[in-house]
Amino acid sequence: MSFAGEIRRAVMASPRMKLPEIRSAMHKAFTAEQITEAETEELDALINAKAAIPAPEKPVQRRAGSRPRPLHPWKDAAPGPLQADCRPHWPRGSPWQSKLFLP
Repeated sequence: MSFAGEIRRAVMASPRMKLPEIRSAMHKAFTAEQITEAETEELDALINAKAAIPAPEKPVQRRAGSRPRPLHPWKDAAPGPLQADCRPHWPRGSPWQSKLFLP
């Protein structure tokens, strides 16, 4: 197989970011007279056509779960009285116990 055929296969199989390297190798082969000017023009057109194809878009990230999780779960808690375990433990007979909380 000729060198031009190998470059053609490399163009078709390579990702877009490798095309400049292939183009450089093609021009080096042309200056070393390994491929003709007609083959160089044909391969250059093939590289340009592949580079003109738009890059695929990234897929939209799908979120798992029914709703987004809050950053501060305690902010979303229902308002209401403090639970018994959360109440401060006042010493017996303290005036604050009767003023702030029911025993």
